[in-house]
Amino acid sequence: MNYTATHPLLPFAGKGKVNGWLLNGYNLLWNAGMKDAFLKLKNTYPTYNTLVTGHSLGAALASLTAATLSATNIVPKNRLSLYTFGQPRVGDKEFADNYLNLVPEAYRIVHHWDIVPHLPTLGLKGYTHHKNEVWYNNHMAKGDPYIICPDEESKQCSDSVLAPTWDDHGEYFKVRCYLGNHGCVPAGKP
Repeated sequence: MNYTATHPLLPFAGKGKVNGWLLNGYNLLWNAGMKDAFLKLKNTYPTYNTLVTGHSLGAALASLTAATLSATNIVPKNRLSLYTFGQPRVGDKEFADNYLNLVPEAYRIVHHWDIVPHLPTLGLKGYTHHKNEVWYNNHMAKGDPYIICPDEESKQCSDSVLAPTWDDHGEYFKVRCYLGNHGCVPAGKP
């Protein structure tokens, strides 16, 4: 997550500023074929709603994708949902304040003491999470309780953790994801 210290925040079409490295990466992906593939699917299934999701860096890109789809009127905001897992902070307070105006159904899911949602550090260059956090302060087993914090940054949810770790970042809902060629497997499996 070293990208945050060296890249400036850039203006975002839907208000506020976002991490320049993330925005440039998103634009490269969008223009390299994601836009055409998305529009083809949207035109093939015009009555379908759009769900955007991702984990970690993919969650950051998913949040930019959903906001862009709404800000550019490609998808009406009432037909758009965002669910992310282990999402780092993406933009400044103005971006966060306006996010639910673009994507009213937006949830950032955080597992226990996952460190990535605490990056970049709150306040660094103005970084702030958009609303709504769903915090599982447990192992995320079937039926485990969770808390929904409707604030951008809440001491009732993961911001209450004093010593976040990497241990909970790779596992969400009993599925463990690995870097490299290993992909994702049920937790406890090799």
